[in-house]
This record gives sequence, structure tokens and C-alpha cells, in this order.
Amino acid sequence: MLSLKGLLNHAVKRAGISQQVRSANVVQAVSDFLDVALLPDLRPAVHVVSFANGLLKIACDHSVAANETKALESGMIEVAMTADPQVQIRHVLIITQSRSTYDL
Repeated sequence: MLSLKGLLNHAVKRAGISQQVRSANVVQAVSDFLDVALLPDLRPAVHVVSFANGLLKIACDHSVAANETKALESGMIEVAMTADPQVQIRHVLIITQSRSTYDL
């Protein structure tokens, strides 16, 4: 018989929730990193959209924010891997687009 902790872990894995939690943790860790690493005037123009299947998506309101964010790519990967050592970021997609089209 499984303990309550074992049952909970089994249910979480079976439901696929652990992957969603891992993605949310990566998005939060990268957002927190950008809060510190970017200039205060640029931070509102950079939006961490999602992390799934090794792809971290970031949307920027203009090219200056995109260039500054691109320069921080290795730091974002390091922060994500520190937040969850099982995370593998294959690619960081940084795009410049208007606010109305952030749903990538």
C-alpha cells in the first residue's frame, strides 16, 4: 500500500501536472531574473510568454528590448536550470510584436 505522499506524487505524475508546474516555475524564475537584469525602463516591454517542450518564448514590444533580452539569453538559461535541474531549454525564442498578439 502506498503512503499518502506516494499516492499524491503518483496522481500528480499521472495527470501531467508536474510538467505544468515545471513550466510555471521556469517562467517565474526567468521573469524574476529579467526584473533584476533589465533596465527598469525596458522591463515593461519584455514579457515571458511560456515554456514548453524545451522552448522558452519571450515577446518584446520593440527591437531595443529584444536586443537587450537576447544579450541575457545565457543568464536566462542558467536561472531556469537552477530553478529546476531537470529542465532542458533547447531554444529561447525572442520576438518583437505588438501587445495584442502575445498568444504565440
